[in-house]
Amino acid sequence: GTAGAPTPANPAQGYPPMQQPGATRPNTISPAPSAPPPSGTLPLYGSAPPTGGPQQPTAPGLQLSQQPGQLPQQQQPVHGMPGQQPQQLGAHGPAAVDRFIEYLVGAANEAQGVDQVISSIQNLLQSGQGNYNDLETAFKDVLLGSNYLSARLENQKSILPVVDVLCGLDRAFQVKMKEQLLRMCLTELNKERPASADRVEFYAYAECFAAFVFFGIVPVNAAVKTFISMLKVPGRRCAVMTALGKTTELCLDVILRTCDPNLVQNLIDVLRSVTEPEFHYDLDYILGNLTSKPSQ
Repeated sequence: GTAGAPTPANPAQGYPPMQQPGATRPNTISPAPSAPPPSGTLPLYGSAPPTGGPQQPTAPGLQLSQQPGQLPQQQQPVHGMPGQQPQQLGAHGPAAVDRFIEYLVGAANEAQGVDQVISSIQNLLQSGQGNYNDLETAFKDVLLGSNYLSARLENQKSILPVVDVLCGLDRAFQVKMKEQLLRMCLTELNKERPASADRVEFYAYAECFAAFVFFGIVPVNAAVKTFISMLKVPGRRCAVMTALGKTTELCLDVILRTCDPNLVQNLIDVLRSVTEPEFHYDLDYILGNLTSKPSQ
């Protein structure tokens, strides 16, 4: 590439866009088309929480499902979900929760395809061996639990296949689950912390928020407005830098192509006003990408 312009990474790196229109599963919110994250001087953001220096690029090699899911014509009604959270995120519950967790972890580890996992979950629900309360607990554990986060970081895996599974499930369940997860993410990311806070504490929430932007669950303009607002509060910068870095990695092209240009410029201006040395890595990565040209 030209000097100062990031060179696109190998398309095998990262999680590519959804398959062609018409091949998406029922109830799936297709992700916005997103260019692979840049390589070269700007490594993939957040293969592990930044610890003071640029991280080496990783190649997760994850791929979205290429076949539409075979969802049953008759969906079971969503069981009552009182909104109770597990006592400890990541703690195994009853046998059904463990089964659901096994399926979701299999998706994250690429041991099973997304459509295969959806089918397995539907079969367990229809057999009566598991219900939507169990499934809710499993999603919260796998997406936000600290032990599952540690395994993903160690194995350089993504939660995108897990969110892709969610987008293929019963419509009423997925809508409620997305609302709960988004609320949990925003609550955690809005907590005020020092700039030097341990990012492992909230990294899973930042990653989940970025995945929601990727799949269009959170509109990109709304996400950018949220980032701008949070960046103006010094105590929230550590969390928002992490979430913005992951969102830049996954959704750079859609930000540059479809986001309101005035919002993007506002975001750039706010980022340039940040002076804490703890955020040098984040600022180099995020601004280096936001000020680049969209891929042709």
